[in-house]
Amino acid sequence: MSRADPVPGDVIEDYEILEKIGGNMGLVFRARHRLLDKVVALKLLPAEWIADPARLARFQREIRVMAQLEHSNLVTAADARIVGSWHLVAMEWIDGVDLERLVRTQGLLPVADACEAARQAALGLQCAHQHGLIHRDIKPSNLMLTRAGTIKVIDMGLALIREDSTAQLTQTGFVLGTMSYCAPEQFRDASSVDIRADIYSLGCTLYHLLAGKSPYCQRKTFAEIVQAHLNDPFPSLAEARPVVPKSLETVLARMTAKVRDSRFATPSAVAEALEPFAQDADLKRLVPAMTQQDPPARVTPGKPSPTPEGRQPAASGEQWWKGRWARIAALLVLLLAITGAAFLIMKPPKGDPVVVLMDTTAPGGVYDPDNLAIGASNAKELARALEAPPPLLPSQSLNPVPLSAGWDRETYVISLAPDLVIIHRSSFHHSYNAEFNFGATNEFKHPADDPRWRFLYDLIGDDKLITLLGTIGNEVPHTKFLVYSRGTDTNWLRDDFRAEWVRKFGVRYPKLKGRIYTMVIPHYYNGSFRQEETRELLRSNVIEILKLPKQREPEKRN
Repeated sequence: MSRADPVPGDVIEDYEILEKIGGNMGLVFRARHRLLDKVVALKLLPAEWIADPARLARFQREIRVMAQLEHSNLVTAADARIVGSWHLVAMEWIDGVDLERLVRTQGLLPVADACEAARQAALGLQCAHQHGLIHRDIKPSNLMLTRAGTIKVIDMGLALIREDSTAQLTQTGFVLGTMSYCAPEQFRDASSVDIRADIYSLGCTLYHLLAGKSPYCQRKTFAEIVQAHLNDPFPSLAEARPVVPKSLETVLARMTAKVRDSRFATPSAVAEALEPFAQDADLKRLVPAMTQQDPPARVTPGKPSPTPEGRQPAASGEQWWKGRWARIAALLVLLLAITGAAFLIMKPPKGDPVVVLMDTTAPGGVYDPDNLAIGASNAKELARALEAPPPLLPSQSLNPVPLSAGWDRETYVISLAPDLVIIHRSSFHHSYNAEFNFGATNEFKHPADDPRWRFLYDLIGDDKLITLLGTIGNEVPHTKFLVYSRGTDTNWLRDDFRAEWVRKFGVRYPKLKGRIYTMVIPHYYNGSFRQEETRELLRSNVIEILKLPKQREPEKRN
């Protein structure tokens, strides 16, 4: 099959696609096994997420173990194979609703029901634990409640991809949602977590079921959420839900202890501790009549669809036509505005190219100490290099844009319709590193092996950079990008690594293929745009990318 996303009606080997039901991690479909005539949940994972041989072997090993699990509280794999550029995993189809949606639509769960849901999840995790598996991503949306009143833990054996790869982290909300339930040790060293990380996450999930919100939900940025899990006291359940017994809060406190040695040692111990609080539970009554996985209702032609209770029927006659014409007029205005804006972006005025210079002002990212002292970024020296005699570009063509951890001004850059964006690869890494206060990267003896550093660089910094460039590039189809670094990630010094980085970028954002260029700043941590060698390298790259003559007179922009 091709890499184009499947649509209902497509056939992937033995499976007919019925409908798409998700896509935060790969693509998830309701599908039918044609030979067995059996409905399954079909997950498709891009092959490059687990292309590394060691990672692929680990994925295959855990999928094999997952297929051998037999427990009423686990969803297991029935089939796994490679199909073209996808890894296909077929799993049991669950007729039910996930707990995140259940709380969002129905409100706080009764105390007994919340404890019973967590207790059943703990029993499923105990089975996985006995087979050497750790889930790594327990949260309300990964616990399904069936119509029979049974909790099923989903995505067992698949969460390692979130830990090992950055390609899927394209939605900030998805990342923040997962991080809201992570154990502290997952931020410090994700490679050394054990089952007690799942116990912490299950405690956070139980809090959500009882309080209607995730712990630390008032924290909005990556740095705030991580720091809260690492250092802040766990939120008081008594304040959020006064009816909760004090003894239950004691159990929750042990589940969510910052030091994992202070937590319950096994999920079975958690299940035993929760059992007294779940005596009057009845999960079956919570399942709504229409679940999130039910197929959409069909409306028979000629017959009115039922009007939901409390909703007014549609207007008719003259009022209906007045409303219709008002909507049509508004739509025309919107289309004209969008078309005009698109024309301006697609057809920039002739003249000197527009270049955006983007970099951080955070320590570690600014190459020259005197610029760091005054809050300037490398963009200052970039501009000087491009304006130096003979000038490649006039100052009015250069647009410095400082970056920070919470930067969200993509629309401003898009409005400039730049011909070229020059950006420091480590911009967001250094910005977040300053917030997390992990220390200067060049002080690490082996920074590539430091799990905190790798977490910041790959899962946060690099991903946000790639997402930013992808957003700009998709909106402004003529923009090209020059990404530079002097080797904060020492892999950047290798030609093959940069080529693979660009290739993966193109896989994630196909429209940007052929528009991404890279540059290594000479002299490693002593490198600077004040050095003549670096200036000449920058100028030659800009000349090549923008097809400028080596000697030119700046043009006047119309």
